[in-house]
Amino acid sequence: MTAVSDPIELFAGEGEMRDAFRRHDWSATQLGAQSSWSPALRSSLLHILWSAFPNLVLWGPDLVQLYNESYLDLIGDQRLAGLGIPTRESSPHDWDINAPIYDRVLAGETISREGALFSVMRSGKAENLYLTLSYAPIYDEHAKVAGVLVTVFEAEEELSIGGREAEHHRDMPPRDRKPARPTDPSRSPPVSLSS
Repeated sequence: MTAVSDPIELFAGEGEMRDAFRRHDWSATQLGAQSSWSPALRSSLLHILWSAFPNLVLWGPDLVQLYNESYLDLIGDQRLAGLGIPTRESSPHDWDINAPIYDRVLAGETISREGALFSVMRSGKAENLYLTLSYAPIYDEHAKVAGVLVTVFEAEEELSIGGREAEHHRDMPPRDRKPARPTDPSRSPPVSLSS
């Protein structure tokens, strides 16, 4: 895939999310005008916009939210409400749960949560979903962590380790990254999806 220099080209194509990216006043956000975005941010957005899975990019020190069409479908009634704003502002009630995860990912860790219970509003009604999430660091062109990539998979039901984190260590080869299974039987409470 070739580099994209024109902000309009970055979001070319059909779909509600690409249209929302084109219409959004990015200069009024912490990210600034699209023309000033770094190559790493542009690359991350190209990645998620072409992904078939729900993806969320949390960018910069304030973790500004950017997500794709599949994620839009997942979050139900919230739709575009969280686009371009810091995740802490979008979901302040979940910050105590999410902040430690984001801190660890921004320090270079990859973390997964399997069978986690989330609550979303769909057609005005609360709906519980069991999700598996992968939180991975996004490195910028200076080899520094600049954001968090969240990839979401919807599960049919809660897994046996539901809601607890499984850690992956950066210094292990990818094929050897096996989740550590916590022995603590406590459950994580349901939280709502960011945005």
